[in-house]
Amino acid sequence: MQFVNRAEGPVNVYWVPDGGSESDHVHVGEMKELGGALKLTSYQGHTFVFKKGGGGGGGSKVLNQHVVDKSLGSDQTHEIEDESGEL
Repeated sequence: MQFVNRAEGPVNVYWVPDGGSESDHVHVGEMKELGGALKLTSYQGHTFVFKKGGGGGGGSKVLNQHVVDKSLGSDQTHEIEDESGEL
């Protein structure tokens, strides 16, 4: 699985454990610039959130989220845009 940054500036990527609250989010990587990519191995149903700023939680803004869907195949690319106004 690959995520591509289509938001302005760095985007931090977090895995969300089942039933986890924001304090349980696990930082798994960062896309440092527009067009930057992050490749991960993941499984059906895993949820990821994408945040701008604040690296660890305080002051960070959730831009987008994604739930892994195996029906989309094993080689997936998802473009991450700022959809914070829609969440």
